[in-house]
Amino acid sequence: MSWLPAEPAFLGLRPPELEWNPYFLDDHSLAYLSPTWQILTALFESLPTVYRLDTHHPQPYGFYRFQGVITLKNPTQESQTQKVDWFVKLVDPSQAERLMAAQNVADYVSQHGVVSPPLIDGFPLVLADDVTAFAYPFWQGRLTNYDETDLKQLGRAVGQLHQTLASYPQRESVQQAGEKRHHMLVTRWQSLQQHAAQMTSLPEEAQAILSSHNPEWLWHLTEQAQMVHGDLNVGNILFLDTGDVAFLDFEDSLTAWFDPLKDLAFIIERFVLTVHEPEQLESHAYALLDAYFEAYPSTVVSPQRFVDLIQALAVRAMLLLAELTLKRQPVTNSEWKKFVFLYNLAERHRMELENITQPYTTRT
Repeated sequence: MSWLPAEPAFLGLRPPELEWNPYFLDDHSLAYLSPTWQILTALFESLPTVYRLDTHHPQPYGFYRFQGVITLKNPTQESQTQKVDWFVKLVDPSQAERLMAAQNVADYVSQHGVVSPPLIDGFPLVLADDVTAFAYPFWQGRLTNYDETDLKQLGRAVGQLHQTLASYPQRESVQQAGEKRHHMLVTRWQSLQQHAAQMTSLPEEAQAILSSHNPEWLWHLTEQAQMVHGDLNVGNILFLDTGDVAFLDFEDSLTAWFDPLKDLAFIIERFVLTVHEPEQLESHAYALLDAYFEAYPSTVVSPQRFVDLIQALAVRAMLLLAELTLKRQPVTNSEWKKFVFLYNLAERHRMELENITQPYTTRT
């Protein structure tokens, strides 16, 4: 695999397989736990088996797996018991409205053949003033192997996803929110270039990149724009045991008004450029792109399109970090290094990426 810097922020580029650790509950401990656990476990006939995903979230927030037996109550029929296997998110209530809006997007694409987990009836469930639960069926699957088979399957699935999102009923509100956010970032960039004190508060390598473009350049992310997923990182794509590709976490889609090739550029960055050696880039990128354009035909405007998009994504992330820095919110140097690295990685492989893109510029 391709080399990545040994920095904390780079760990998310190639996340390890999901690791579920036992989360022990018993009748004695429940007496001392918050209502969060008492309400959740009361949904089951007996104490469920619980696992917690190893993440950075402070407890009780985070991702859990609940296995147990529940009673299905129906006013017109006898109650029945059912074994369930749930994926449960515990979140701050301030996130609940956005998660529900994202679930509406997931439900819409699911109705049109795209695979995404449904929210279980009865959820979201308020567990405490500071905790809300979202529950979904637990689907057996894995993260990507980064091989050509996975990329071909992913390209086809993303093409179907984009085709479906192009007709999302509330896409006008997504366009308004996305363009507003984009305008804010361009304005932030202009301010950085006009105020030396702001620019010099950023790391030198980031300054060099942000000084090398006209801020209006960022608008090319919105050429031929439509609603897209917006965050197709490795952790949001699950290769199911059924053979399907499932898409998770549609929160970013609520403001993701971009050229659909932006999603593809992100996948090329995270699944190809940061993983494979230079001699493997062509075959893996073609596996992805051929399948995508077969499912969602379109033409790439120029050979440098994917280089521009990957670099624009890195610049966009730097502008978000700059926004936090100027608000005196903590940003690690490792985060800056990651996006400088990704910007330069696209530049380093410019020739290979342009050669890969060339055949798609002449398609009709």
